[in-house]
Amino acid sequence: MEVLVLEARDRVGGRIATFRKGSYVADLGAMVVTGLGGNPVTILSKQIKIELHKIRQKCPLYESNGNTVPKDKDEMVEREFNRLLEATSYLSHQLDLNYVQSKPVSLGQALEWVIKLQEKHVKEKQIQHWKAILQLQEKLKESHTQMVRVQERIQELHRVHKELTEVKQRDVTQEFVHRSIVTRSPSARLAFCQ
Repeated sequence: MEVLVLEARDRVGGRIATFRKGSYVADLGAMVVTGLGGNPVTILSKQIKIELHKIRQKCPLYESNGNTVPKDKDEMVEREFNRLLEATSYLSHQLDLNYVQSKPVSLGQALEWVIKLQEKHVKEKQIQHWKAILQLQEKLKESHTQMVRVQERIQELHRVHKELTEVKQRDVTQEFVHRSIVTRSPSARLAFCQ
């Protein structure tokens, strides 16, 4: 029997491919048969006597370092992926953005656009965040400057108070000023010293 195999891409394997990006590796296609009822792959597997194994409901995922992916992380990635699919569906069905320059838009292209729009949105939020931080830093700087001025004023008042309360020979005018400051209320003393 002579068989001619045609490939759509410049590699052998059809849907079977290993996707690599950085340290991440994923096998794509042909390893899972979904929908066994009426699926031609199921019929073929029976005809050529390939045994299919049922996948357990609990199927752990592994990171590139061999550690299992935490459930909350997996669920978060799944939610984000579904959100991206919903956004691309919106582009396709609501905005009728299925063709660009008379060429059909693939799901991959649509996902890339949605991801880039999301990245743009995140960067805009980061810019707003950094602007808010800069404003807070300016307020902090102003508060610090005021605190330094108040501290210098307190030190000056402390010095004046120390001079006035030291026991030493005073002339009549100095004694009058000293006693008038000592007998006044604290707020009046501060106002007098300013």
